Amino acid sequence: MPMRVPSGAAWCAEYPTGLTIADLTDAKFRASVQAFHDALLAAATSANNLKIYIGATLRPVRRAHLMHYAYRVAKGLVTPALANTAAAAAGININWDHGTLAVSKAKAGEMVTTYGIAYAPALTSRHTEGRAIDWTITWSGSLMIAKKGEKTKLDCTGNGAISPNLHRIGASYGVVKLVSDPPHWSTDGH
Repeated sequence: MPMRVPSGAAWCAEYPTGLTIADLTDAKFRASVQAFHDALLAAATSANNLKIYIGATLRPVRRAHLMHYAYRVAKGLVTPALANTAAAAAGININWDHGTLAVSKAKAGEMVTTYGIAYAPALTSRHTEGRAIDWTITWSGSLMIAKKGEKTKLDCTGNGAISPNLHRIGASYGVVKLVSDPPHWSTDGH
């Protein structure tokens, strides 16, 4: 195995996360997200100023691995040596051990900050399965939109993170909101 590359913020550019609906690998979910997205766009008016920003779709397994171990090393939940063993098994040429625990944790912490990690990342998730999207949906005032297959429109106020009506509409399309994680939607709300 070639010489390992020390951990740190530069690793965060490796194995980029998908940023488009087309990047979702689960065909059924991709179609559901696209249909919901199209319904949102159809409800857009100049008055409601609808904006949709996609922050993440498909997360490569190796990126999930780096995020998982960066968080765990930074928080002192695993040793750099254990993280190195896991990285080698995953085929990632990273060195989590910088000679001292303090420096190793600090370098892993740089990665946590650069990734913008808010919650302990899992090794496998709906993102690594291509069945989740992190998107920020905002608008002004009311957004009038119907559930899939219905004509009666619901008045959505707030934003995509907090609008119960928008969450109901998304679920009708098969795109379920995880309320505890502001941008996260998936096949089942996990």
